[in-house]
Amino acid sequence: MAAEHDDAQAKLRRSERHFKLLMEKCSDYVAIVTQDGTITYNKTSDPDTLGYLPEDTVGTSAFDFLFPEDRPQAVKVFTEVLREAGATGRLQVPVQAADGSRRIFEFVGVNLLEEPAVEGVVLSYRDITESKRREDELRAGEQLLMFALEIGQMGVWDMDVANHTAERSLLHDQIFGYPTLLPQWTFEMFLEHVIAEDRPAVQAHIQNAIDNALDCNFECRIRRVDGQVHWIWAAGRHSVRSSDGARRMVGIVQDIDHRIRMEEALRHSEQRFQIAKEAAELGIYDYDVASDTIRWDSRIRDLFGITPDEPISHDTFVERVHAEDRPAIEAVLDKAFDPSSGGKFSYEHRITRRSDGAERWICVTGQTFFDQGHAVRLVGTIQDITDLKRAQESLRELNRSLEQRVAERTAEVEEQARMLRALANQLSRTEQIERKRVAIILHDHIQQLLVAAGMQLDWIKRAKDASRVHAIAQGVQSMVHEAVDASRSLAIELSPPVLHEAGLVGGLNWLASYTLEKHQVAVHLLMDKKAEPAIEATRFLLFECARELLFNAVKHAGVTEVKVTLARTSDKHIKLVVSDKGRGFDPQLLRGRTQDETTFGLFSVQERMAYIGGHMEIETAPGGGTKITLTAPVGEAQAPQAAAEVMKEEPKEPITVLPKSEACRIMIVDDHKIMRQGLAGLLQFEPGLEVVGEAQDGPEAIRLARELNPDVIVMDVNLGQMSGIEATRQILEDNPAVKVIGLSMHMASDVAMSMREAGAVAYMTKGGPADDLVSSIKASCSSKAGEGT
Repeated sequence: MAAEHDDAQAKLRRSERHFKLLMEKCSDYVAIVTQDGTITYNKTSDPDTLGYLPEDTVGTSAFDFLFPEDRPQAVKVFTEVLREAGATGRLQVPVQAADGSRRIFEFVGVNLLEEPAVEGVVLSYRDITESKRREDELRAGEQLLMFALEIGQMGVWDMDVANHTAERSLLHDQIFGYPTLLPQWTFEMFLEHVIAEDRPAVQAHIQNAIDNALDCNFECRIRRVDGQVHWIWAAGRHSVRSSDGARRMVGIVQDIDHRIRMEEALRHSEQRFQIAKEAAELGIYDYDVASDTIRWDSRIRDLFGITPDEPISHDTFVERVHAEDRPAIEAVLDKAFDPSSGGKFSYEHRITRRSDGAERWICVTGQTFFDQGHAVRLVGTIQDITDLKRAQESLRELNRSLEQRVAERTAEVEEQARMLRALANQLSRTEQIERKRVAIILHDHIQQLLVAAGMQLDWIKRAKDASRVHAIAQGVQSMVHEAVDASRSLAIELSPPVLHEAGLVGGLNWLASYTLEKHQVAVHLLMDKKAEPAIEATRFLLFECARELLFNAVKHAGVTEVKVTLARTSDKHIKLVVSDKGRGFDPQLLRGRTQDETTFGLFSVQERMAYIGGHMEIETAPGGGTKITLTAPVGEAQAPQAAAEVMKEEPKEPITVLPKSEACRIMIVDDHKIMRQGLAGLLQFEPGLEVVGEAQDGPEAIRLARELNPDVIVMDVNLGQMSGIEATRQILEDNPAVKVIGLSMHMASDVAMSMREAGAVAYMTKGGPADDLVSSIKASCSSKAGEGT
């Protein structure tokens, strides 16, 4: 037993020696602490770190070297280590050095209380103050970096070059429109988001960086998952992971769409500013008060005639100011340097250009900037206003002569008013004369004829002899024809119907014939059919003016022929020229006429042309003939009313429609009921002819022609809104086989031609022999029957 005891003791001593040797060779701090925390052994590799000698710490409590606020945590960890043999614990805690400073130590404790060589807790501790400081700095740097990335709205990415997969931050995926972090992200997924136009350049740039281990830096457009297109900026750096040597590229991505759009808006704003600056011919200046230097742009230098490389100071500017304006300019600048003035200023003055000595007017505006109550800088614009000043001077000169010009114009207006009053009086006299003339024609001629015809009709009632009745009837017919001719002539003079039916060209043709017949003056016409006015009022006005001018030529020119030209200009106007080679006159004689001398002549024509937006030009001289040109707008034609709309305007009297038979079917169209009844009564005695319907206007005629399918239509030319010419054209478009005979109170060649161009087979007058009309109808029926066989 003694031998075994000695052997155990020897092993224990060897174990203690080995443990102490291990403790001595250990590079860290090592201590042995009992269960109550008392240090029984302490070995330090650097006593200067804490300032304690190892032997000074033996017998003291290990918790005494901790700061009071940290002791509870240390006691807790130490207690947990004591619970079980072999248990370990770790703690990082500040330790109080001998000089009272704080050092951070990491403690690792192992429970070796059951080991005979130790019988305590072994503490291995080391100073980690510097490493903790570096960790804190690194953590602070990382936090600062993350804060900067968040502030800059930058996403972070780390791509494995070999497999193109990348780790990212949440903000990275949010930039591409994803609300949460995707499970996986690849280089190919990134390229899919890049819009097609930018993709080739971006792919080539990144691939070059990968292949050559270079940094990459680029801007491009991406299409987010919500479809929006945004600009992004991305940058990456090639690197190698130290742990496995894998190549990678680490970088950031930022949404710069707002910046790009702001830059674009800024460029547009700058462009607009430059355009406005150029348009306003503004020059920019910037005066530094401290250095007494002025920066002028090229426009101001050119304005002052100063070379680009010449330095400019306040004196350089003042010496160019006109001598008479310098005192006022100095006063303005003194005020601009006063902080209480607000610093804004504006003034106009003259300068003398250095290069050529020319005098120019300029307008100077500016703003003074102050620092602690002292002017430090003046910035503003200079504009050449010489032309404006000259225009103002011209305006003042114009204003000086305005009263005289107003007086002259007032006199002209008063003269014009006097002439208008005279014309009004003349109009009243002329109207009375015309009324008297018409009354004489009606009373002394037409009425006498009609009364005489009525008397002879009474004779017919009393006459018993058939030969006597026939003779009296022939006399009545002659009187009626004469009355019709007289009323027709009167109607034509008052308002030629040819104007309604054949337009201005037809009216001028009639006027030429009338002038030759009435006054034996030949009128040579040169007509352009395209010159027809679109507005009826203009057509009638030009006709009346032409009649007035022809009357003047007949009355005053002493000529046997006159030339009338009607043409349309390229600017949508009509020119009517009436010229002769007669006596001519002095145009000044048109002014200053007395009231009795003023007539419905040239002044009337001129006023009426001005009323419709036209004008009159007179070329004449005594003995040199006269040429008068009237210019009027063509105007825009009003859209014609549809037939159905015309029919709805007013109630129509019942239309006669007869049943079908084998006879030649006749339809009568006339806006006078008595005329329709007269024609129907005339035709009822003719065998083989049957009146199947009557219409009182164009639209009604078109509708009935479709329903009744007549063989012959007797068509009045003048039906109101829709003429017989237009009604004939539309009826024949529907049924070309119908024969149309035109009928009018007037035998006008232009109207007859228009009616035939519309498709009528004949044109006759209402006052002509009834037998001629019946023969024409029968001939049309025979022609229709021949076409049928």
